[in-house]
Amino acid sequence: MTEFPQIPSKYVFKRLDELTPSRYTSLENGCAYSFLLRQAVVALGPPSRLMPPLSYRNVIGTVIHKVFELVNKKELSPNRNEIKAFWKAEIKRQELKISEEYPALRNVSIVDYSAMFDTIRVVEKLFSVSTVQPKQANTILHPNEHKVKIVGLLSGSIDRVDSLSDGSFRVVDYKSGKVFNDDGSIKEEYIVQLNLYAYLLEEQEKVKVSRLAIIDKTGTCIPVPYHPEKKQEVFNQVKATLERINTAVEQKQPEKLCSSSEDNCRFCQVAHLCKNRIEPQDSPYKIIEGTITSITNDDQLVVSTSNGSLTVAKFRALDLDSAEWASLAGKEAVFVNLFQVIENRLYNRTDNTVIYIKETE
Repeated sequence: MTEFPQIPSKYVFKRLDELTPSRYTSLENGCAYSFLLRQAVVALGPPSRLMPPLSYRNVIGTVIHKVFELVNKKELSPNRNEIKAFWKAEIKRQELKISEEYPALRNVSIVDYSAMFDTIRVVEKLFSVSTVQPKQANTILHPNEHKVKIVGLLSGSIDRVDSLSDGSFRVVDYKSGKVFNDDGSIKEEYIVQLNLYAYLLEEQEKVKVSRLAIIDKTGTCIPVPYHPEKKQEVFNQVKATLERINTAVEQKQPEKLCSSSEDNCRFCQVAHLCKNRIEPQDSPYKIIEGTITSITNDDQLVVSTSNGSLTVAKFRALDLDSAEWASLAGKEAVFVNLFQVIENRLYNRTDNTVIYIKETE
């Protein structure tokens, strides 16, 4: 029996105890409501399956970061064959996880050999020649994945802390995505993140940070500007963001934090749950919401939406029996990742389409 996940009529939104540097920049530049809604969905547990994998690029980024982390901690050898074995096993694990969470998906594949070999080359480059030659022992325990925290404000994990010859330290962050803007400048969000990590390290360990750097997916070490004079100003900004979000939660008005735009909604995992979503016009993949009014055969559904009736096809691969088809009639449904064939008339189910049934109040 095919199980169609249900979209609940209500969600429980919770206060944020603190932020990570990357979460802070994403909330400032993106949509805070999206983050709160994702948290509410996660709290429902795995059976909810309400966040379809709109893109697998984040999965690849996670695997790359995991390789760097484990090699850094000497839990994975920088040997090419061992990294290949780990990569393939981790990708298979991620594919299995997605398939289990989204049984309606077909042919889940996250194969990216280019990313794997690029990562191997970076590891060989980074760990065959040290980027910093310290003249003193590192006085910080656990310099890799170093935990930092200010209770009630910020917490995080620094990818790497380098000890420098003058007794100061360098904060290093690994990035698997695009580091520079189109004009050649480093993305401001990354500058803020690295500075926040440096501030946290100084506050917690009572040390001096003098340099920041990003190591990108090619293994290039990119210096990042450090602004120690802005420490208190930035801390105050983080506190204000935290208070703004928690006030909206306490007032039961999380929707007022919504910042809908094509850019913010394009890769939002909960766009299909948001009434204020804006669909990117240049994408052939759409979210369709409406009432299933009729079932024409074992391959097509007719859906009544706010813009009129339309047909959704290509369901035969799901192999639904007559009882399963009959159970869909009259249901309020949301279809995520439908391929638009004819505007406002015909849409096809794809291997990445997820079908949700809305829970009645």
